[in-house]
Amino acid sequence: MSEFALLTIQKKLDHEKQSLYWNLYMAKKSKQSIEKVLKDEGIDPHLFGKIRFIENHQGIFVEHVSNDQEKASEQQLKCEMDIASEWLMCFSFREMSVIGLDMGVFEAEANISDVFERLHWSEIENSNFDLFVKRDMLIKWLRKHATHQDRIHLSSDWLFYHPEGKYDYSFVERFINRRISELRKTVTCNHWSKDPLARLQPMQMTAS
Repeated sequence: MSEFALLTIQKKLDHEKQSLYWNLYMAKKSKQSIEKVLKDEGIDPHLFGKIRFIENHQGIFVEHVSNDQEKASEQQLKCEMDIASEWLMCFSFREMSVIGLDMGVFEAEANISDVFERLHWSEIENSNFDLFVKRDMLIKWLRKHATHQDRIHLSSDWLFYHPEGKYDYSFVERFINRRISELRKTVTCNHWSKDPLARLQPMQMTAS
């Protein structure tokens, strides 16, 4: 295995508050030059980075990762040679998928509002204090750079690439299942529960 797994914020597109992204979206829809829009805005296309738009029933979302490393760190997290455990805690099973055949790719997407709730209510045993700290760091990063209307997208990217196809669909599926099984020894996540009622609602605190 090599390279990085990626966790990227997908911002909900608001054409009034995000005029640049809206103009880029409209240019792409009409098959016009995105580079021309950037140049008209006085932005160097080579520094702007990668952008893609995602449309679903919740609206239009923009995923932008700048070529400027400082700006990119506000839009995307990287995990070298692995997938961070606290990232896996963000997603329910139905939001996870493995695609590809010769090269397996793990993907997951979730609404930020759901992610905040899941991370907040997850219970981590004291024996896994390092994960407790990393979970809280992830919450702080998301609060700083995302809103409840946004989404996050996790991708193993080229993490499981092998020229001989050893890291195929089945390998990745087993890898993720094994990681979650290990996590569940010290972590309790309601959205991973076999109880359907527990999956639908967070644990409620009772007044003392």
